[in-house]
Amino acid sequence: MHLTQGEQSYSLPVSKQSPNMFCLYLGSIYGDSLNVEAEMDWNKLGATGSLLGGVFGALIFFSQVWPLPQIRQRRAHQPIQPLTPPLKWIGALLILSFAMSTAAIFGAWPAPKPERLPNMLIGWTGADKGCLAVVDTTWIASLKDKYHLFVVCHIPNPSVDELENTTIAVSAPFAITGGAVTIRIDYKASSEIRKLAKPGTLTNLSIVILPKDQDGSNIHKLGDVLRVGGAILVAGSKLP
Repeated sequence: MHLTQGEQSYSLPVSKQSPNMFCLYLGSIYGDSLNVEAEMDWNKLGATGSLLGGVFGALIFFSQVWPLPQIRQRRAHQPIQPLTPPLKWIGALLILSFAMSTAAIFGAWPAPKPERLPNMLIGWTGADKGCLAVVDTTWIASLKDKYHLFVVCHIPNPSVDELENTTIAVSAPFAITGGAVTIRIDYKASSEIRKLAKPGTLTNLSIVILPKDQDGSNIHKLGDVLRVGGAILVAGSKLP
């Protein structure tokens, strides 16, 4: 199956044995993270320009008004011309301008905020025999040395807490590559999710990470991910 959005296209494998069983979800092909265009930050540009203007103005005042001309007059044994009140006001305004420009610089570069995760699912499918996800791991590349990537497919049950729902299937561990990773889960014939999954059944997918000493075999519900020191990567959450 071939997916296209704008100038971006993706190929997702679909089982040839079950042509009618896949329900395709296109919700998470997010152009902002795949095609990022730099935008001019006018606040930073204005603050930088103001600061540079103050520096150049100070240099001109230093070389043409005070104190360099007075130093030259003293060396040449000439009468030193005192500063008139207007020139003193110019100097004071330059100092004030420099102080305000410095404050603008600090305001334009605020303290770094905790990084928030976007929706990392590029595309996904769910069916009666399995599920598949394409995950963008760009955002978690810094975790590759400590964690493995997993996908958990689960059929929602409104009568059970999402973290306690045992109708799930957990993928094998995958390396965090910093790029797109395709993960497929084939439901076991005896699993509870295989018994409930039917063509057209809603299947949810969760992206999780587990420490590298975990293979996912002891994950029987999403709540187990947190119990073994892993994390459920939800869009908008902080980077673990």
